[in-house]
Amino acid sequence: MDWARAAGRGLASLHGETAPLLDTYGPVRPEDGAGGGSHDEWHAAAVAHVPDRRPVLVRYGHGVVAGTGLKYLDGHPDAFVGAGGPGCCHGWATPEHVSVVDGGVACMVDLEHAIAAPGEDDVWRAVVPAFGSAESDARTAFREGYESVRPLPDGFERRRPYDALLNTVYHCPRHVQDQHEPTEAAAMAERLRTRVTESVDRRA
Repeated sequence: MDWARAAGRGLASLHGETAPLLDTYGPVRPEDGAGGGSHDEWHAAAVAHVPDRRPVLVRYGHGVVAGTGLKYLDGHPDAFVGAGGPGCCHGWATPEHVSVVDGGVACMVDLEHAIAAPGEDDVWRAVVPAFGSAESDARTAFREGYESVRPLPDGFERRRPYDALLNTVYHCPRHVQDQHEPTEAAAMAERLRTRVTESVDRRA
C-alpha cells in the first residue's frame, strides 16, 4: 500500500513537472532535440500508436487485436476529449521500475516506452499491470496518491473503457517480449482477442 501511494505521487509529479515543457503528443525522443511527439491531439497520437506496433503483433498472433482496437478507436474521434495536455508519461511504472524509499520515489528506470500523453493514460498503464484489473485497496491508494499532487481531469471514468482498450493493445508487445512457447502464446493471443472484441461489442 505504501508503494502504491508513493508511486502515485511520484507519477503525478513527473507529469506535472514535464507538462510545461511539452505541447504535442507522441513518442518522446530527446536525442532528436524534440520536446514531445508530432501530434496536436492525443486521439491522433493514440491511433497512430497502434499501427506502429502492428507488424510485430501480426508476427506473434496479435494482429486481430491491433486491427480491432484501431478500427474502433478510429471510429470514435471523441474518445479522449477532455483527457488533458501532454506530460512525459513513463509508460510502465510498476514496482520493477519505480523504487520507493521512506515513502517517496527514489528513482524511475526503463523509460524506453516514455510518451508525451495525458497523465491519465499513464495512470492506467501503471495500475493494471501493477494491481490487476479489479478494484483494490492498492489501486485506491495509488489514485489517492496521484490526486494528492495532481487531480485527474473531469471525465476520467467516462474515458476509462477507451484507455483500457488502447492499453490492451499497448501491452501486447510485452507478452511478445516474454517469449512464451507457441501453445501458450496462441492461448494468450486468443484471450487478448476475446477481451478486445467483447469490449468493442459492449460499446458498439
